[in-house]
Amino acid sequence: MRSVNYAIRKAAVTALTGITYNSIAVPVYYMEAPSTNTATNYIIIEGLSSFDESTKSSSEVDTDLRFTIHTFNDNMNSGLAADSIGSSILTAIYPNKQTRLNLSADSMQCTNCRLQSDNTQEYSIQGTRKYITRTITFVLKVFMF
Repeated sequence: MRSVNYAIRKAAVTALTGITYNSIAVPVYYMEAPSTNTATNYIIIEGLSSFDESTKSSSEVDTDLRFTIHTFNDNMNSGLAADSIGSSILTAIYPNKQTRLNLSADSMQCTNCRLQSDNTQEYSIQGTRKYITRTITFVLKVFMF
C-alpha cells in the first residue's frame, strides 16, 4: 500500500490554482498559513485521513480531503468572501459527478468523489477584525495502479 496524501494534495492545489475573490488571488496552504501571509482570504488544506478499502484484487483507499476557508475584514464580514470561495472550491473539486481530481501522474485514479460536509463556522471577533471560517470536506475513493 502506498500513501495517497501527497498525490491528492498536489492535485488539489492544481485544481484550486486560479481561485480569486474580487479579482485577488486566494492563496492555498497546507496545514497552516505562513507567518508572512497578508491575504485576508485564504484556503488551508487540512490533514488528510485515509481508510483502507482494498480487496484481494485491488488496492483502494477512501480519503477525507478537507478545505478550510479563512476570511476576515477589519470592520464587517458579511460572509460573502467565504461563500464565493466555497463555491469556487466546489466547482473546482466537484463540478459534476463525472469529473475527478487527476492523480494519473502518481499512478492513481480517483474513482469517486462525494461531498461529505460543508459547514460555516461561527462568526468571531478579535480586536477590530471580524472572522468567518467555512470548512468543506470531500471523500475521495482512490484506486492505486
